[in-house]
Amino acid sequence: MIYRGLVGAIIAVGLFASAARAAELPVAGDSQVAAGFPNLNYGSLPYIQVGGGARGYLQFDLSSLPPGLLNSPISKVNLVLWVGQVGTPGSIQVSEAGAAWAEGSITYANQPSTGSVVGTVAIPAAAQFVYVDVTATFSRWLGSPSSNFGFVLDGSPSSATAFLDSKESVTTSHGATLEIEIGGPIGLTGATGATGSVGATGPIGLTGATGAQGIQGVTGATGAQGIQGVTGATGAQGIQGVTGATGAQGIQGVTGATGAQGIQGVTGATGAQGIQGVTGATGVQGIQGVTGATGAQGIQGVTGATGAQGIQGVTGATGAQGIQGVTGVAGPTGAQGVQGVTGVAGPTGAQGTPGATGAAGPTGAQGIPGATGAAGPTGPSGAQGVTGPSGSTGLSGPSGPTGPAGPTGSAGLPGVTGATGAAGSPGATGPAGPTGAQGTAGFSQAACFGGGCVVNVNVNNSSTNHVHVSPGASFTVAFDFSAIGTGTYCPGCITQYFIGLSPNAVTAAASGVNANCFVSAIYTNTLATAAMSVSLTAPSTAGIYYIALDGPTLNFSCPTAPYGLPSATLTSAQYIGAISVY
Repeated sequence: MIYRGLVGAIIAVGLFASAARAAELPVAGDSQVAAGFPNLNYGSLPYIQVGGGARGYLQFDLSSLPPGLLNSPISKVNLVLWVGQVGTPGSIQVSEAGAAWAEGSITYANQPSTGSVVGTVAIPAAAQFVYVDVTATFSRWLGSPSSNFGFVLDGSPSSATAFLDSKESVTTSHGATLEIEIGGPIGLTGATGATGSVGATGPIGLTGATGAQGIQGVTGATGAQGIQGVTGATGAQGIQGVTGATGAQGIQGVTGATGAQGIQGVTGATGAQGIQGVTGATGVQGIQGVTGATGAQGIQGVTGATGAQGIQGVTGATGAQGIQGVTGVAGPTGAQGVQGVTGVAGPTGAQGTPGATGAAGPTGAQGIPGATGAAGPTGPSGAQGVTGPSGSTGLSGPSGPTGPAGPTGSAGLPGVTGATGAAGSPGATGPAGPTGAQGTAGFSQAACFGGGCVVNVNVNNSSTNHVHVSPGASFTVAFDFSAIGTGTYCPGCITQYFIGLSPNAVTAAASGVNANCFVSAIYTNTLATAAMSVSLTAPSTAGIYYIALDGPTLNFSCPTAPYGLPSATLTSAQYIGAISVY
């Protein structure tokens, strides 16, 4: 007979036996490794994933067995596993581990080699115990304790996925065990031993689930109606309540698009051309000045005698320059012409003829050159002769009179406006203004986090993701959800996602228990999409609060309400909307 359950005497080493010739040894260490996370240790998880890219490891400490059991014949040993969830039906293959490993440090990257296959067992459904015969391996471990490296669990085929309880499970708490059946005849009952001392009180167990609600009692008969009381006097009117605080300012609306440019106005008609002004009269030409008389030519100097050979004769002095002729008298200034009538601006009148230039005075007579000395013999250079004085400058002739100015012509028509000049160089850039205060983080109508995405978010069926909500009022958040598990977070795991109010303060901090778990499912290789809607409650304090996506968590199901978002702090990439409470 095989003994299972929590009945029997529990011995100090965690082993319990029964009169049914059986014993049970609990697992000493367990973990899993995942190909998608080769350097991650899972020794503290409350479950063990087998298959879908993960392997399970189990250790059993045979030294904790009592000596009497080791000396008894062993008829059969079963490895007992509790299958909590099944992702993809199939089988679990049990093999021997090929080397030592530790629960707190084993990873996919450092896992030991795999030894011989011990056996397989089908996993068609969840929430059941499965058994694998490991008698031969157990017997070998008893004879050679150094060969005990535990078991390795794989999915068969590799796509098969199951979730087993680990020894850290706090829900069903069915960790793996070895169920040992003792063979041989039952011996005589030994004498009753002395009563041992009372052991210390064990820890208080977990609170059991709340029992089902009792059947409602039968409704009692309705009593007779009492006599109607006298109507009381009308009470005095109460004092008017204090006016409530002004609500927080709503989120600023999106700036509207710029309007189209208006039609260009019609170009006005060109004005008529003005009348051309009368051309002014030409001024009278001035009188030409008299030409001055030519001065008399100076007398030519006598040629000097030829000096003796060798001594250079002294150069004769330069004769005085002739007197410059007298400058002619300037002609009189012509009379000013009559000013023309001012009218419409016309072309500029022609410039008056300039007065004649007065005649140049006569050039003075040239002085008589000195006589050239006779050429003497070449010898030492004599002293340079004294330069003769320059002749006097002749008198300038008088300037002719200036002719009278012609009348000013009428102003011409305005000329065509010239082309616009080239734009000037841009001015120097002014100094940068002070940096403004940082605004609150923005948000979009979509977010992806931890392998899950929400899009097309709207709040209270408003076609927008930010609305006004009264304090304490319920509101709905609708969205489209999609997720694909393999290669993103934890392939094959049961995961949960949450929508709730962010604990990060905007104008006020949201409650830590205001969230909704909207999905709990096993990751698969197929993209899953669904239209979702959750209900939340607005805080009682006025302010602006962000709506956020969070998760996933790794549990068998969503938590029991009330609860908040799993993360203590969030990033702006998780914000999908907001509410203004006032």
